[in-house]
Amino acid sequence: MRRRQRFNFIDVAKAFASYFIVMVHTITPNNLLGFKLTQIGAMALFFFASGFLFKESYTDIPFKEFLKKIVRKCLIPYFIGAAVGIVVTRLFPYWYGQYSFKDILEHIFILGGPIAFGATWYLMSIFFIEIVFYLFIKSIKSFKPQYKVFYLMIFIIFFFLIAKLCVRYYSRPIFIKIPLKIDSAFTGIIYFALGYLFKELKFYKLLDSKMLCVLIFLITKPLSLFLEHRYLGYTNICDCIYDNYNMYFFIQLLGIASFVSLGAIFADVKILQNLGANNLLIYLLHTYVLWFLQEVYGRIVGEVKFVFYNPIEIICLTTITYVITAFIAYHADRLYRKWRPLWLKKMKQN
Repeated sequence: MRRRQRFNFIDVAKAFASYFIVMVHTITPNNLLGFKLTQIGAMALFFFASGFLFKESYTDIPFKEFLKKIVRKCLIPYFIGAAVGIVVTRLFPYWYGQYSFKDILEHIFILGGPIAFGATWYLMSIFFIEIVFYLFIKSIKSFKPQYKVFYLMIFIIFFFLIAKLCVRYYSRPIFIKIPLKIDSAFTGIIYFALGYLFKELKFYKLLDSKMLCVLIFLITKPLSLFLEHRYLGYTNICDCIYDNYNMYFFIQLLGIASFVSLGAIFADVKILQNLGANNLLIYLLHTYVLWFLQEVYGRIVGEVKFVFYNPIEIICLTTITYVITAFIAYHADRLYRKWRPLWLKKMKQN
């Protein structure tokens, strides 16, 4: 159990979703069917969870202090990941090819995702989202609850329209994408706000009924799979690529509902709570675990990369890399929590 009070069903939902995010970065987008099936609600769930965990009390602290908080939370891990990614790609260029210094800077500051380290783009988006949401919630904090809900709905509709404009204009070759994944944040902030609203309206109390959670899962998961197969092709919130944005948005909501209900069903499973709580470390470390296995595989069979299309092979590779990464992340988190108080005490003494 973590030291601070947590909503266990959110951690468990993130644990399930993180498995599919790891699968996304294990297979390749060329495997369209596998890539599509792993996209249903997984990434949207993390924006939703971040919004759910956002507290109105954050607006009690000065903006400068809040900014420091999210810099530590988002930017520091992002740039650490970027630095390590640069070193690794320089040491093993045959994995991702040769990149100039300009290419590397473009990936970090323009595209919002360091080379060969795609999972960290989320940190850039959430950094922007938390700043905007802090300012918004601070501006409506003194309003009555019903007015807060009204303005939250206006907020959601506004960013839904902004995101649709991005999708429309990205189809034009001359349109340059907005740096640092702010364009992805226009979609992510919708799920973030819905997560916050879900908590404020106390809808999560409905999840106390296990039977209701099972029913929600049995409805939302098959429906999302059917609609995704029927209406969507390649979609990717990271690159703002959507065949049908309205349908994409609806399917992601179904995906979120399926993960949240699944999280509530298994909310008391401690190992899943820890996996969900350590999901950021899992993302940061998974790429390197996969690289290590690629290197071992290459030395054994004489091939640099392995790309699997068979579902059984994909599931096995995902599970192996996920278990290894989760084991490392869990013990790294324990060490951090053990030594952090000592570091802080020493810094205060100095």
